[in-house]
Amino acid sequence: MVRMEISKEFRIEYAHKLENHSDECANLHGHSGRLIVTLSGEVKEDGMIVDFNWLKKVVEDSIVKRLDHQYLNDIGVVDFKLSPTAERIAIFIWRTLSRHLDSIETYISQYIKTYALKRGERATFTGTFLPTIPDHD
Repeated sequence: MVRMEISKEFRIEYAHKLENHSDECANLHGHSGRLIVTLSGEVKEDGMIVDFNWLKKVVEDSIVKRLDHQYLNDIGVVDFKLSPTAERIAIFIWRTLSRHLDSIETYISQYIKTYALKRGERATFTGTFLPTIPDHD
């Protein structure tokens, strides 16, 4: 078996403010976020780790529909109440997806040179918004 990585890119438009921040980020502002979800795994007999169409549906249904064109401070995600930072957004996405996927990496950028990256194995987290994700096998 061959171990590889695959990635799919998404756009998320969102607004937020960082409470208790000392500069302009404490004010309401928006971002055109670039989200890259990377999976690593064994290439199966069908020649894929997972089908890109399945991955697209999972990310759109569980992440994009939840975050896109939203004011993140008010969407009911505990970690976002005070400061939905790039780090917390990346962790939220990783926790949500890693409940059902092994070896996942989430990359969220707010600007060309600013991003947060979270990688790791399947999460055992319970709490924050965790949608049902369909099986891929």
